[in-house]
Amino acid sequence: MKKLIVLMDLGCLYGYRLVRDEIGGSDRLEAVHRHDNVDAHVRFGQKVTDQAGRFPSAKNVRGGSMSQGEDHNGRTETERRLINIQLEQLKSLLDQSSCDAWYLAAPGNINHRIIEGLLPIHRQRLHKNLAADLTKLPPHQVLERFRAADPVPGFGLNG
Repeated sequence: MKKLIVLMDLGCLYGYRLVRDEIGGSDRLEAVHRHDNVDAHVRFGQKVTDQAGRFPSAKNVRGGSMSQGEDHNGRTETERRLINIQLEQLKSLLDQSSCDAWYLAAPGNINHRIIEGLLPIHRQRLHKNLAADLTKLPPHQVLERFRAADPVPGFGLNG
């Protein structure tokens, strides 16, 4: 049975294949996909060139105040766009891997939106969904975290 573990946040997506050593009985994760989203690492102020107080709010007004500008939901829109980029990467990875079961770890603030955006066939093969950001952990700790969340022997990652 082919199993895939996917770790993601707004800035990166890592795909690992579970490789089982039949002789020693141990498991390890082998990296099969990595996507780093450069746009996610840029601060919002670096993307937006308009700063508050830069332009006058009214023409020909002596001593008039400067415009404060508005955010216009810029941060929310940026987050929505980054989630869509990561979702497309995830769909591509799942289609290419042809895995039987897969496991997901994504931060709680984006986790439900990722699940909602998946195709039904991908949702059916999702075995475990952790609302946690595990992207900074080494692979052996990732495997331990999923095993702790799936404690049934002989099922999932334990058997």
